[in-house]
Amino acid sequence: MNTPSSKSLKDTLAEIEARTEPLSEHEVSDAVRRLRDKDDPSPQPMEWLAEAIAFDFMEDYRDKDTGWGTYFGPMATGTCKDGTRWELPSLKSVTPDVLDYWVIRAREARNPIFKARYAGLVWAFTNPVTGEAAPAEMAWIRIDSVIAVAVSGAHKYETEVIKQLRHAIQLAVSLNDPDRVERLRDGILAYGDKVAEDDKPGLWCFVYDSLWNQKKVPLTDAQKSKIINDLEGRLDRVSDTSAGRSLDPWSAEAAAVRLAKHYRAEGRADDVKRVLLKYGATFEKMAEHAAAMLAQAWLQQVQQVYRDFGLKEDAERLLRRIGELGPKAYGELKPVSTEMTITKEEMDGYVQEMTEGDLEAALGRIAVHYLPRKDQVEKQIKELAAEHPLTFLVQAQIVDHKGRPTATVGSVEHDLVGRVIMQMAQNIQFEAVFVRQVMIALVNKYAITHEALTEYVSRAPLFDDNGKAILGRGIKAYLDGDVLVAIHVLIPQIENAIRTLVAMSGGTVLKPNRSGGMDLKTFDELLCDECLSAGFGDDVPLYLRVLFTDRRGINLRNRVFHGIAPASIFNLAFADRVVHVLLILAQVRKKEKPAAGERNGGEDRE
Repeated sequence: MNTPSSKSLKDTLAEIEARTEPLSEHEVSDAVRRLRDKDDPSPQPMEWLAEAIAFDFMEDYRDKDTGWGTYFGPMATGTCKDGTRWELPSLKSVTPDVLDYWVIRAREARNPIFKARYAGLVWAFTNPVTGEAAPAEMAWIRIDSVIAVAVSGAHKYETEVIKQLRHAIQLAVSLNDPDRVERLRDGILAYGDKVAEDDKPGLWCFVYDSLWNQKKVPLTDAQKSKIINDLEGRLDRVSDTSAGRSLDPWSAEAAAVRLAKHYRAEGRADDVKRVLLKYGATFEKMAEHAAAMLAQAWLQQVQQVYRDFGLKEDAERLLRRIGELGPKAYGELKPVSTEMTITKEEMDGYVQEMTEGDLEAALGRIAVHYLPRKDQVEKQIKELAAEHPLTFLVQAQIVDHKGRPTATVGSVEHDLVGRVIMQMAQNIQFEAVFVRQVMIALVNKYAITHEALTEYVSRAPLFDDNGKAILGRGIKAYLDGDVLVAIHVLIPQIENAIRTLVAMSGGTVLKPNRSGGMDLKTFDELLCDECLSAGFGDDVPLYLRVLFTDRRGINLRNRVFHGIAPASIFNLAFADRVVHVLLILAQVRKKEKPAAGERNGGEDRE
């Protein structure tokens, strides 16, 4: 099959290297790949493959879970339908022959972008591929070429040059090459001056981050003063509204936090406070004209920075303001609803299926059926994220009934656990109508009394005789429809049952306190105990955390017993879930030791 271009690989590379305008690695890769028809079934020449993949690898690869622990990583990764992972480019494509080819190209290429890339790849991949050390010459070529790229302006993208400069100075330091360290230091300072724009902190923060407090990167007094004065100047400009300037609080934060770290190290508390309050004032001024929920998010971040640097009074002041914004923020929330249609026949059939058999079989079925499964919720989230990607890419903030922010949940990629907890809480509330109908039918069908249900639950060895009367009182309140009493009475009994279960499983329920004694672990600490996961698996402890103790979930226990639950929370839907947890705990049985003489032939019973 003919290639789509008559140019040779050598001619194409020479033509690109000779360009005078800035270029990027991606352009080189595209030009090389266009030399070969993608449908060409003939074997790929090693030289073509080496050039094609050379410029596809990502620099400063951060995803260590899917990468190879090297500075360079794949441009893309994914999972096939059969569960196998794929990478583009693959590390398997980097053979010893490819490495040898890159060594030659690093020596003979003239464009510093080419030389920096070839040499960097050889330095990164030689040991993972061959088990041998890379030639030291490649590190020197890499460093010198990166400096040349920065000086010449050969690269199209400033952010890529910044990555390379930071990598190069780390490399020079690791090689204990003081001459190259100093050349890179000067190159970083010069490049920062060349590309810096006040409203783009990524183009100037790297100067401080790369050079400051680096013991093996010597800075003259003049250079130190310049770095600090540049940060001070930028902080002044981005926080100044005079002469028609617009505020840039994010750039102010970038400058102020770095300055605060410097002044704190020098014991200059007044300067720490000065720069932080200047940055905080920009967000406070922006918050005056922003939506209340957005203003809360901004101020919450500022108060955390204040607290981190010891500005407690100012942090408390912002917390009061955040609280004051709560009612307005809550009023800004818009209801989101969805409709579904279920016929009476469908609901009746569902209820009949859930309550068939005798009472004990029905109670056991309900306990199992309404237990959320972590893996199923994860699958649900990933499917929803594929359908509505933007919703799951942005951070979500959870507020209480007064508009006060209580928790933050990150994106699916960075906070899958938080997303699972939040989604599970939503699912629990969505299922409430089905649980309610099943519980009504169950009580009516079997004429359940509180004595019978109490006896069923208390068969589990988690409820002692002293607590049985309290348990019965809570169950009676539930069956009588007095959900306020039921929820208040039953949740402590569940907490104590979990504490008993942890102790019976060999876990510890105590922790030292500051008075020299012992406190009982909190409910959430008990639910995180490995003993529970060992006995129940991950689903039950996670479900109980979502329902009772996690701020990202329903958090029923903490909201009720801290007195911050609105009256609306004391409803039959949540009471049903509390009783559902009792039904799960009712399935626990104490393991019995085999009788004497039955150790080999008998079986333990649980």
